[in-house]
Amino acid sequence: MNGSGTLDPSGLQATVQAALGGRCSVGIDFVDIDEVARSIETLGDVYLDRLFTAHERASCIGSPRSRAASFAARFAAKEAALKVLAPTGPRPEWRSIEVVRLPHGACELHLHGTAAALADAAGLRGFSVSLTHEGGLAAAVVVGERPEEAPSITRLDVREDHNGPPENGGTEGPRHRDPSRRQGDR
Repeated sequence: MNGSGTLDPSGLQATVQAALGGRCSVGIDFVDIDEVARSIETLGDVYLDRLFTAHERASCIGSPRSRAASFAARFAAKEAALKVLAPTGPRPEWRSIEVVRLPHGACELHLHGTAAALADAAGLRGFSVSLTHEGGLAAAVVVGERPEEAPSITRLDVREDHNGPPENGGTEGPRHRDPSRRQGDR
């Protein structure tokens, strides 16, 4: 949340990216379902054909509201994927980023054409996608993985004094401490 009490996807994205180090790139996006519903109502197939593949269109079924929520989640995934791909020139065509629904209901992200070329250039080999919608918002998170190791958090050897020196001088086993006296978790 930002100072105005609204969600800040860029801040959340930066926090997750920092925690993952260089092995992954993360994108997150939110889409207003009502805006998608209005676009479908106003522009119909012109809108849908410009943004979604035949598979994506066939996957978004049900009532008009349900379809709009499904399309909004897929559009959020496309925007999140663009954040992972981080193109420096023109953006790839919307349909080159495809959310494929698997028979058991989960989704995969498939890249084609320019989007696939951007992923190759960035060293991204595997993608995960998660979609959701609730109330008036749809959201998606995309994670692109780099197979080679990249530096991340420094790991320390296991130490007995990881939360400070033992209170009893280290001569006895671990003791339960009063939580109000803890120093490390504030």
